[in-house]
Amino acid sequence: MSTNVPPPLPTALNGNNNLFASIDMGSNSFKLLIVQVDPSTSHFLTLECHKKHDILISRHVPSAHSRFIATSAIRESANKSQFIYSIHETLGIQVDVLSGSEEARLIYLGVLQFHQVYNNMILTIDIGGGSMEFVIGHQDKILYSISLQLGHLTLTKIFPKVKKMQEHIRSVIFDTDLVSQVKEYNIEKVIGLSGTMRKIEKTVFKGYTRELEEHVQELDEFHRDWSFNQEDLKRLVKIFINEEKEKGVKKRRNKFF
Repeated sequence: MSTNVPPPLPTALNGNNNLFASIDMGSNSFKLLIVQVDPSTSHFLTLECHKKHDILISRHVPSAHSRFIATSAIRESANKSQFIYSIHETLGIQVDVLSGSEEARLIYLGVLQFHQVYNNMILTIDIGGGSMEFVIGHQDKILYSISLQLGHLTLTKIFPKVKKMQEHIRSVIFDTDLVSQVKEYNIEKVIGLSGTMRKIEKTVFKGYTRELEEHVQELDEFHRDWSFNQEDLKRLVKIFINEEKEKGVKKRRNKFF
């Protein structure tokens, strides 16, 4: 039987002063993360990771330990000030709207926490709903970062056809110095973040680009390295463009996405 009551905290970790929460108000969804500091190790222990709002209240997280972050959707909104004021007046919550560069910086720091790439020259790509962030970094230094209005929600609303979307993405990127910066640095690893990246990897892994639809279930048992290369991505885009002329494509895609 399931309930909405959060599980009890470990005895050694009881105490609301050890609770911290972050709320990411993104373009595609709002995400809540609640952690608790383990006094014996000073490590953060994840208690909740949801797209719900009521968990925060049930955990009794001190307001001083909570941070509400907004990104592209609110950053680019015409009524941004009114939205932030309304939340503060209604809930007593201060929302911090991140700049594109600050969003990129935090993304890079997050990558360093979860991937063993500290000593590598890396390029991170985060495809959000409203924007796309690129960061080139090495160890604790960000060497280059840029935030572009190329989020998947923004693009799909404006460009129903993949070919037109592809042309627009190329135009925006080549209007910046992103390509020259990538060429300047010796990139050792490229790390993709976000649900969009996971969807791309899933389609490649399950054989969408190799036309092996009938073997989808068998491929699930093979070793998965959670990666795809440039050729995989090119083939996927080409297939999408060609499929726009066909019927019944959505039904086939649903088996992969």
